[in-house]
Amino acid sequence: MLMGKKAILFAICILFMMMAGCSGRAKTTSSTSTPPASQGQPITTTQATANPPATQNQAAAQPALDAVDFVSDTVGYIGGQGLILKSSDGGLTWSKLYASPDNVVSVDAVDAVNVWAATSDYLLRSTDGGSFQRVDPAINASQGSKGISAIDFVSGDQGFILANGVIWRLTNGADVQMATPSGRVDSLSFVDLNNGFAAGANVVYKTGDGGRTWARVFTAPVATPNGQDAWQAMIRAGSDTNAWLMVYGGDAGLGNIAYVVFHTTDGARFTPVMDEGYMSPDYPTIHLDNSQNIGMRPEPFTVRGDQDAFFTGWSAVQFLLTRTVDNGKSFTSSDIGAHIDTLPDSSTPVGISFADATHGWLVGSNQSGQGIILYTTDGATFKAVP
Repeated sequence: MLMGKKAILFAICILFMMMAGCSGRAKTTSSTSTPPASQGQPITTTQATANPPATQNQAAAQPALDAVDFVSDTVGYIGGQGLILKSSDGGLTWSKLYASPDNVVSVDAVDAVNVWAATSDYLLRSTDGGSFQRVDPAINASQGSKGISAIDFVSGDQGFILANGVIWRLTNGADVQMATPSGRVDSLSFVDLNNGFAAGANVVYKTGDGGRTWARVFTAPVATPNGQDAWQAMIRAGSDTNAWLMVYGGDAGLGNIAYVVFHTTDGARFTPVMDEGYMSPDYPTIHLDNSQNIGMRPEPFTVRGDQDAFFTGWSAVQFLLTRTVDNGKSFTSSDIGAHIDTLPDSSTPVGISFADATHGWLVGSNQSGQGIILYTTDGATFKAVP
């Protein structure tokens, strides 16, 4: 049944982006949940050296694409291998705003003009939706890398950075301070400067004071045949009480990857709503109708407010979008590839963003490493950007 370490490593590599978009797996470090004020550090801001003139129709033949974020049904940004793209027409055409040799692993657009992006070692900031400045946060490096895997900004100059399994808070666009729970963090999601969630392995933490203190609010009831650290977590919050959690990757076999999706409407009690049925011995206390799930192998998901959540995953023959627009009361699934010739390769990162219940975008890469951009205007039927 088990495929051993190779399958586990494959499972671990599937999801992060941040994230949301996708990125490499965060490494494990430890820290205190209430660090002393002396840990606040200045960051160095320099003009990015590669802001090429904006050019149209840049979607075709792009290198690998990892992360996407739309702030409306017209304006959005994509990060990928050495570039940042922008669209102002719903993803039909794209302008290249930034180019460098480094991979952009995460993009977070606060609004149409205030945009943050991240490589594994530094941030990029735009205040006009066009040019980007490089920002070097003074955070700890591990094995020669800061290991930035995700960012989550709540305003133009305030947000949070996930690096090497640790959360850092950036304020005033100029200071960073450790703001992390005591355990490893795989994923973070903040709804404002004070309220947010973090998740690592099968544990969820919550803060109401911007990361100065954290409460451990939930531990997913999953077995640990390969150790607790084999499980990974992704969390997305629509509000300080409404959040979705996916715990995944603790076991694998016959092309299936174990996962359970949980939902909370009070910020503390998480209820299982979907799981991968073949691996059910890994969550023996959870009994769900497996006629509705996100496939054999999960991919990233996103949420929009309290009502909408969008999940992606692979079945044996289909790339699926499973969504709810009624806060989890019902789910519907559609085949993303029904009208598309080329889908993202199942072994590469995928990024997802929805501006509302019907306008959504997916990015990834094909087997040749070329970027793919897909979009929907009805929340179900996807088309490819030529």
